Amino acid sequence: MLLGRSLSLKNYLAGLGQPAGQAQLGTLAEAAGLERWREPEAGLFSALSFWACESAGFAHGYARGMLCFENAAGCPYTLVFEITADVDGHARRVYRSPPIPPGCHLDGDKLDVPLKKGVYHASCVAYAYKEGGSGPVACSEAFEIVLDIRE
Repeated sequence: MLLGRSLSLKNYLAGLGQPAGQAQLGTLAEAAGLERWREPEAGLFSALSFWACESAGFAHGYARGMLCFENAAGCPYTLVFEITADVDGHARRVYRSPPIPPGCHLDGDKLDVPLKKGVYHASCVAYAYKEGGSGPVACSEAFEIVLDIRE
């Protein structure tokens, strides 16, 4: 693992003690009260009913941030969210959520790839899985999510 200029050893060690996010039963409105959510658009993927934050702030590249997703109770699929960002001129998957069953949410998580200080305009896609299935059966259109790494 390479430590960049803004990815200090202190932040790395602090990040080791933070647990990864896990899906929780209930809605985000009950859990977090956050304001900015992206509702799914009607059309081909309307069966994928979810809400996702439009931006997420992180104290540093290894920190747990306000990366939040909700799979609506009426969605027939378990959802996994993937975020891809431009890292040093290359598109790279920087996050993959744990599976989020219908009626559950993820209230904060760490990125899989620690990012340097800055604002990243990334893309996010929700992948739909049937219970017991081995691969995704559908996916949402990509939508933008802003990642703000403060240190």
